[in-house]
Amino acid sequence: MKIFFASIMLLFLIACHSASNKKEISQNIIEWVGKELFIPTDFPAFYNSTTDSLDHENLDMLYKVLLYWGSESKENIKLELIKWQSLIKEVENSLLGKIQFEFYIYSENKKGFSSFLEYSQFDHPVYFDEENRISRLNHFPKNNQYCCYLLDKGNKVLAIGNPIYDQIIRSQYNQIFTGKIRTSIETTVCVKSNVIEVKDMKVNEQSQMIFILQNTGSYPLIIKDVVVNCGCTVPIWQECPVKSGSETEIKVLVKPTHTGAFFKTVRVYCNIKDDYIQLRIKGYVY
Repeated sequence: MKIFFASIMLLFLIACHSASNKKEISQNIIEWVGKELFIPTDFPAFYNSTTDSLDHENLDMLYKVLLYWGSESKENIKLELIKWQSLIKEVENSLLGKIQFEFYIYSENKKGFSSFLEYSQFDHPVYFDEENRISRLNHFPKNNQYCCYLLDKGNKVLAIGNPIYDQIIRSQYNQIFTGKIRTSIETTVCVKSNVIEVKDMKVNEQSQMIFILQNTGSYPLIIKDVVVNCGCTVPIWQECPVKSGSETEIKVLVKPTHTGAFFKTVRVYCNIKDDYIQLRIKGYVY
């Protein structure tokens, strides 16, 4: 999946940039898109608000922007932080708290920044990485141009590049936010039967139903999750990607607890246009 999404980023960026830096752009996209960043959670952060700490496990957060400065001058970092303030306001207004911004500075001179952050009322976490831990953990590029990352909620890189100085990168970020660039490659699926009817179920006796899904698209089928609406129903599925043209089974174990009409829904979340496939089991319990 990383290769497919990186290919989209490559086509988008290389088509818009000059030939002089196409090779460097290609190398960085291939290396970083889809890669998970390791982010230490024990850095002390400077805040100019009542917030005491950053919630790294925020379940509502869809995106994170991480920016690292390793060799920039103090004055350049200050100027860039000022520019980030206007972009952050614009993005947060459209995403309604679904995005976090984190700034990491490799510097031993925290005092030189603290007064500036207070004066400018910069209201987002700035981490002073005196030992350069985050760069050593992730082996960030030497070119600071490629040390800005748009991440998903699992800290995997969706895009690379600084939107403050590059309108093409900024456009790319916006297209990801609005869904015009999908963060996964879609396939298509054919289900042999969406509904299974069982007529002879018995109370407290386990039955097994099998739904067969065929990947009819060009890309691997990735089943992300299978959700049921009852504790008496347990789904079992193959977690590895399903190749184009191949089939996979969704097994559902059912153990009814009451007599009467039986109707259960199973949702299979996967990389298709509608995000999930809905399956049904119905019958009568004696």
